[in-house]
This record gives sequence, structure tokens and C-alpha cells, in this order.
Amino acid sequence: MLTWLGEAATRGDGAVLSWVNPEHPGYAYPEAAGLLLALLAQEPGAEAALARRIAARLAADVDERGAVGRGGIAYLFDSGIALHGLLLLRSSALWDSSWGAAEAIDGACERLFAGIVGAIDRREPLRPAPSAPPRWSEAWGCHLLKLALPLRAHVRVLGRGQALADAAIDRLTRELAELAEGGRHVTHAGAQTTYVHACCYAAEGLLAVDPAIDPGARGRAAETAAWLASIQGEDGRLPAWHDGERGEGPFPADVVAQSVRIWCAVDRRRFAPAIDRGLARLGALQAPSGGLRYTAGSADINTWATVFAAQALAWASGDEGRAPWLI
Repeated sequence: MLTWLGEAATRGDGAVLSWVNPEHPGYAYPEAAGLLLALLAQEPGAEAALARRIAARLAADVDERGAVGRGGIAYLFDSGIALHGLLLLRSSALWDSSWGAAEAIDGACERLFAGIVGAIDRREPLRPAPSAPPRWSEAWGCHLLKLALPLRAHVRVLGRGQALADAAIDRLTRELAELAEGGRHVTHAGAQTTYVHACCYAAEGLLAVDPAIDPGARGRAAETAAWLASIQGEDGRLPAWHDGERGEGPFPADVVAQSVRIWCAVDRRRFAPAIDRGLARLGALQAPSGGLRYTAGSADINTWATVFAAQALAWASGDEGRAPWLI
């Protein structure tokens, strides 16, 4: 997986592709770059030149208002993932303050942090605002809880901004708490259905929330872990969508890898059977190249699912020295 991520999913200019498929080419995706950078920054023996190339391109993609995106749209969520990747590199053994792009990366981190805090304050998940009813990724939705990771990392790595970070996390947890019932998060206010990928993001964020801000956050993440196990099939797959009674396909790789990480973080023994089924499913989705197919039979070898799976495998094997920080 790591070889494929570095050699096939990453271009020479440091851009990271959404997926690899010669017949259906992926696109340069800053969110995927942030995820891969977060993995490489925690991987013993990772190639410094590769991580720095990705980081330099990612920093260059940050606009003046402190955001990244795609297709001319700036996404709050993607910006958080980019910040997290840059911060984990900044705190890793791969970092060298004398490196030529170090100053640009520090500047990008400051712009991203300010942009994220401002967008949360304005309740602005993307700009410009969508002209039609928003998709899950465009809404003020449960997936934004994952922003607790980069906000806390900014304080941990750079030692400043705690009051702003805490206030932003507090707002997210208060306003988005209503989207969950029994561990299942619907995509956004007024929605009835759950996009399981977004629900996993919510649980990942809740695991990062300081108990001093929200003492019940980890308990709610544990509820989501139990709900994910309840909808898992015997073959390890999980549906993309769920209405509270039944799931609906496709059955993508990303939610399996995310769920394995959540189960490991919450209670490895309790969820051991679910973890084992999930690992078997990930193995069945791995292509000969090393990356993971998005769904069974798909020719799209997916970057973010492969990053999640690499961490899931390390955590499930008990190798806590690899990628200890949630990606």
C-alpha cells in the first residue's frame, strides 16, 4: 500500500490523485494529499523527499483566505485535512526548518488555521455557497466534527491558538450533536439518511475532542462504533448509505477501513470479530498494485481508502508505534 501511494498515487509535482485508473483518471486532490502526508509523517522510514514534495505542493494550493478545494470551490473540511497533514509533518522527524519550503508551509498552516476558525464562526462549510440543495460534503454536517483533529493538532504542534480552537470545537460539538441518535449520524439537519463515510468522520472527530470541552464526546464515538458493527455484513462489508433500518450500496472500501480504526480506538477486544471481518474485506479489495479498489470490481484504485487501510492494518495488528495519531 505504501509503495503504491508513493509511486502511483503521487505525481512528480507533489500532487496526490484521488484515484488511479488509466480509463477513468483521477484528479489532483488536496484532501488526499493531506491524508497521505499525515500517514507518511508517522511512518518509520518514510521517504523525506516524497513527504516534502507533497507538502510543498499542498502549501502552494492554500489560497489567501486559508482554504483548499477543487473545481473552484473551497471546502472547510478539505482545508482541515490539509492542515492536519502539514502539522503532522511539522512535528515529525522528517521536518527540517532549514528546508527551502519550510517558511511557506508555516505560512500555509497559519492561513489554514485562521480560515478554518473563521469558516466555523460563519457556519460556512464551503464557498461560494451551493446554488442547489447541498450534497453531504457541502453541508454544515456531521463530517465537520473531524475538524477537532487539526484544531487540536495546531495547538499541540505550534503551541498557540488554544482559545480559538477550543471555541470552534465547542461550537461544532454543540451544533452537530443533534444529528446523532443511537450512534447513527444523519448527514445534516433535516436529513433522514446517513452517509456512513461521513458518520465515520464524525466518530473520528469525537475521539479527538478534549473531555474538558465535551465530556460525552468519546461515549458518543463508542455508540457509533457499536452501530457500525451492527450494520456490518458477515463478509465484512458496510453500506454507503443507511436509513436506520436498512443499508444501501455500494459497499465501499473507505468505510470499512475507517470502521476498523474506530473499533480499534474504542475497544479492540469488544470489536475483535468486526475487526477481523473488516480486515478480510480490505484484503479482498486490494488490487495487485497494492492500492484498494473503491468497491469490488471497480478499476478505480482509491487513494484515501488506501491511506485509511494502511493505518487500520497497523492498528489492528497492535503496532501502535506506526501512525499513532488518527489520520
